[in-house]
Amino acid sequence: MYKKSFKARIISLTAIPLTVTCIALILVAAYQTSQFSEKNIQEKLIATCHAFSESLNASTEGENIAINDEGVLCSGDFELSWFEETIKKYYKETGIFVSVFYGDNCVMTNMKNEKSSGIKLSKDVYGKIIKGETYFDLDAKIDGERLVAEYIPLYQPNGKEIYGALFCATDRNEFVNSVRSVADNTLVLSFILMVLSIFISVRMSVNYNHIIGDASKVAKKLAVGDFTVGNISHGINRSDALGDLARNVNNLKKQFTEAIGGVKSNIGILVNNSSNLENASEEAAESMENFAVAIEDIATGATSTASKVESSVKGVSNIMNTMNSINESVFKTDEFTEEMEKNSKEVASDFDELINETVKAVTKLKDITNKMEHVKEAVETVTVAANDINSIAAQTNLLSLNASIEAARAGESGRGFAVVASEISTLADQSNEASIKIRDIMTRLKEETEGAVGMVNEMSIMIDKQDETSRKSMTSLNGLIEDINKTKEMVNEVRNGSISVTKYCEEVNEDISSLLGISQQNAATTQEASATITQVSEITLNVKRMGNDIKEVADKLDELMGKFIIE
Repeated sequence: MYKKSFKARIISLTAIPLTVTCIALILVAAYQTSQFSEKNIQEKLIATCHAFSESLNASTEGENIAINDEGVLCSGDFELSWFEETIKKYYKETGIFVSVFYGDNCVMTNMKNEKSSGIKLSKDVYGKIIKGETYFDLDAKIDGERLVAEYIPLYQPNGKEIYGALFCATDRNEFVNSVRSVADNTLVLSFILMVLSIFISVRMSVNYNHIIGDASKVAKKLAVGDFTVGNISHGINRSDALGDLARNVNNLKKQFTEAIGGVKSNIGILVNNSSNLENASEEAAESMENFAVAIEDIATGATSTASKVESSVKGVSNIMNTMNSINESVFKTDEFTEEMEKNSKEVASDFDELINETVKAVTKLKDITNKMEHVKEAVETVTVAANDINSIAAQTNLLSLNASIEAARAGESGRGFAVVASEISTLADQSNEASIKIRDIMTRLKEETEGAVGMVNEMSIMIDKQDETSRKSMTSLNGLIEDINKTKEMVNEVRNGSISVTKYCEEVNEDISSLLGISQQNAATTQEASATITQVSEITLNVKRMGNDIKEVADKLDELMGKFIIE
């Protein structure tokens, strides 16, 4: 559920802003297209009006234009009927309507019903013409036609007196169809670009989600000690921070698997040797008990009379046999202690390697944390830049407002500048909205980055705990090695003691003919042997206790390592 939610959030962070931006661009493009088409047709009609106005004035030869008694437009005594033929021919070639008004009455036109239609200028239009202003109408209804029309004033040759107006117009349906065609093409192109941009952003978001999802899966398995999880396959060839994350997690898993595998294999050897040591110590203790019994028999024989020499000889023989068994047990114990010492040193070496690998893992986690901190700093930098963009947009809006005021003061000559100022204001508003969106996106990214830093810190704490546990185990193992060395020394003492006892027994066996001397010497020897046996018994018990401690430590280590699954 978390993965799907995270994937949806990544996609929304890219797809939604792109969609909103593309829709805004489509609307702006449609509006700009409409404005451009309107401006273009207006400029075309104005140019036509001025061309015909100049052509009409050029034929007057300085005479004022007026209407004669027959209602014909004249310049002095010269009728200007040729002009009507000219505008009719122009209509056939271009489809543009042209009419000449004297006052507010139409005196020439190339429209269908000509002057019989009784075309007159409206009061609003005529009021502007008298003031020397032009008039543009996007939806003029004249003679049953819906037109896009431009009206300009007509001046007498002296250039001061206005006697009428010149009207140029084109079919509104053609204008609307032209605008619609351009708008449709713009919408289709914008939609294709929007779909392509969203597709690319979704693909990038899916790739990011794969990498982060795989890293989360591996980290989750490692946290519970399962090292059988596969390596991260997505993004390992990337050269950015996500690629570093994938490669570092794979490397961390590999090194921990090798180290823990080595520790587990050596712990198995330690467990086996500790069991052998425990068994050997039990055998030694049993032999020492038998030896103590034999010593008691020797003491009894030493105080007995000569009649018991036979039994004393048998006791000495039993002592010899027992000492041979003791010697064999002591030799075995010595071999076991040497093997334990060797295995303990190997385990200590493996622990050193484990601690070194743990230190390397902590260093790499710190590197990851530093990189995440750099990402966080970069996010804060982008947020500051977004605020700067917001401030610039506000200043641009204020400059646009000032430009609009100055354009209004400039009147007709500043109209074009007013349009530019309006567009600048619109762009400033869009920049402001974009900066707000960028700031929101950076805030979310900052939160996600802080969450990732927290996860890496938690993993670092876990590895520190493992390092501390490993170091404690290393300390315990060093103590165990010292105890093994002490045990080895004690075993050597036992062996030396058993050799001495054997020599004593041999002497007793050789001098059996001198019963009195042998019995006295045997009594002294048995006292010394009893003390030695007591000491050896205590040493054997210590060895047994140390064997038990070693086994407990080995079992504990085996239990701890059992939490890690590497096969």
